[in-house]
Amino acid sequence: MLNLAELQRYLTAAVSSAPLLAGMEQPFLPHYLQIVSRKLLLFHGRRCVSRHKGSGGSSHGIGVRLCDLVNSPVMAELQELLLLGPGAEQERDMFNNWFSAQV
Repeated sequence: MLNLAELQRYLTAAVSSAPLLAGMEQPFLPHYLQIVSRKLLLFHGRRCVSRHKGSGGSSHGIGVRLCDLVNSPVMAELQELLLLGPGAEQERDMFNNWFSAQV
């Protein structure tokens, strides 16, 4: 299960290699990553208990199961955006993609 910090680290790496998001203004990037991670948590988040090494305690939080992400239509939409390269026809199709930064 991925917690919010792990999910955001994955998304940071994924978004940095996405050609269609390369033109995003740097000051907006942290906000975009927060929005994307929250959307994934909204659709797939589950309450979880994580044990901290050495402290003997546990904390409650929200996490996302990997199997839920792999089979998710929401994640498929994000993957579509991450895999496409720049191109007029492809970019036009991105208006229907929730994760697209197009306005």
